[in-house]
Amino acid sequence: MNLPIAMFHHIADNPHPSLKGWTISINQFNIFLDCITERGYETTTFETINLMNPNASLNKKIIITFDDCPASLFDYVVPELLRRGMKAVFFIPTAQIGGINLWDVEEQGFEAVRLMSADQLKYLSASGMEIGSHGDNHKRPEPNQEASKNETHQSKAILTALLGKQITSFSYPYGQIPKHYPALLKSAGYQFAAGIYTPFQTNLSLRRFGIHESDTKQSMSFKLGHIYRGLRFIGDPLLQLYNLIRV
Repeated sequence: MNLPIAMFHHIADNPHPSLKGWTISINQFNIFLDCITERGYETTTFETINLMNPNASLNKKIIITFDDCPASLFDYVVPELLRRGMKAVFFIPTAQIGGINLWDVEEQGFEAVRLMSADQLKYLSASGMEIGSHGDNHKRPEPNQEASKNETHQSKAILTALLGKQITSFSYPYGQIPKHYPALLKSAGYQFAAGIYTPFQTNLSLRRFGIHESDTKQSMSFKLGHIYRGLRFIGDPLLQLYNLIRV
């Protein structure tokens, strides 16, 4: 699947210092939305693509994704997306629906952030947004299939029961894609799965790009294009090789 997929976590003007690396300002987010509109892109979702003819063109389509589902996205982001008639995909760790980012707090001492409630997820789904799985407990990938099933199968079952629809997509916690995970996701019934830096892209190991506070409108525009995706096609495998050698 060849289209740009953007990844976000937090959108806020005065983030806690521990969350700063995962946050962009409201103004920067608006610049990005303006950029995709000016470039003639239309937002879509994995759900929508799954229902399309396999031969349908994805030219000028983009997917906007949010990992973790902080409830603060309802302060500005969700209303703004709806105002602009845009869609997005929201990935939630199901054990923390209405809870906090426990993995960040316990592992890295981050500020606790309230995550979306069941009612908020239902509202998003009813408004044309897509809800996907971000695992159950946002665990780092387990080394074997049986140990991984709670993160893949159970989280999907929880969201299916909550929303009354099949769940199409998964986002890998920490962006890590173990070799056994794509087959595991396929057995659970997912059609798409998003990572970050993936050496070999398939529908179950899709590349995404981040938008940072340091990005300009020009760099955002570049990340939307075919040249950037071509560079990622070359660069992501080299990055994985470098990380293996360094270890």
